[in-house]
Amino acid sequence: MRGLICLITQEHTMNLENYLEELRRKHFQLDEKINFEQKQPQFAELEIKLFKKQKLCIKDQIKKIASRIVYN
Repeated sequence: MRGLICLITQEHTMNLENYLEELRRKHFQLDEKINFEQKQPQFAELEIKLFKKQKLCIKDQIKKIASRIVYN
């Protein structure tokens, strides 16, 4: 039974790690969008604010998920 619990825990951790990696990718992409938009002569300030809010939300999700992953 203990082996099954360990297997389930490993699978859950792998799923969280995959999700965490996806969130990190989205965070990076938003950072790239923000940097690109800010370099434009007439950048859309409202759009940049939206990107920054999304980026902050993703950062919070990353912190929460990273704290749930237990490495052996």
